Amino acid sequence: MELTPVAPEDAATKTYQYLRIGMIGIVGLLAISVAIEYWRADCFQSSISAYYFTPVRAIFVGGLMAIGAALIFISGRTLAEDVLLSIAGMFAPVVAIIPTTDVGQCWSTDPPAQPVVDGKLAPWVVAGVRNNVPALLVMGVIGLVAVALLPVFTDRRSPWTAFKASATSTKSAIGIIALVLLVGWWAYSFWGGFFDHAHSYAAGAMFGFLALAVASNAWEGRYGRNAWFWAYLLIALAMPLAGLVVWLVGGGRDHAVLVLETVEIGLFVAFWALQTIRHWNRTL
Repeated sequence: MELTPVAPEDAATKTYQYLRIGMIGIVGLLAISVAIEYWRADCFQSSISAYYFTPVRAIFVGGLMAIGAALIFISGRTLAEDVLLSIAGMFAPVVAIIPTTDVGQCWSTDPPAQPVVDGKLAPWVVAGVRNNVPALLVMGVIGLVAVALLPVFTDRRSPWTAFKASATSTKSAIGIIALVLLVGWWAYSFWGGFFDHAHSYAAGAMFGFLALAVASNAWEGRYGRNAWFWAYLLIALAMPLAGLVVWLVGGGRDHAVLVLETVEIGLFVAFWALQTIRHWNRTL
């Protein structure tokens, strides 16, 4: 049987399509896992993040790690979008591996030990963070060095010559990754509230940069004013507006954060799906 080779451009297009569809599939996987937990516990946790302490944990952590990687690896269609998605992608693993201190009260199976003691993460939870965060930082440095040195081996040029000749987006990514890693190392090493507050700050930053990435698409299409422009603009405005509405109307209620997270994720998935449809047969 003779195998027909796939043209490089077809392989690139299919890979791009599958990665984008896979992002939506991961969100769906998390939603199904939460639904199964709801069916067994007959109640919802106070936030999606609180499902870290339920049987959903593996899907929650693995899904966020995969989404973070995809946001970084998939190049944006503009420099602004590429940088904003990469930053959001770097915050996603932080949200995954550092749990919230709001553990909720809804479990189909109780955690093996109390996850929060006197408002702070219990030692057994902190031990996991102390393992995972350094691993994330070290791998980030290795990845940064690999990206910087890749042109040296592929084009046989000196590091400085290769860096100067690299694309603006590559230079921007290298600089931003270096800055984020430096800030992450400082926060982990010297910020006293790191273990108890890093999750909420990282989650807020992740959604914020995702909203900015959507807004950048609306900005790029501001002259055409076609249907895509209006769709992107509405989603970009709805993301911060949802946060304001939930804070004003539902602030302090048990499931306010869960509602906000669900709305924000839904809005970004809507943007991602629209953008995927729009550029279905186009690669970068």
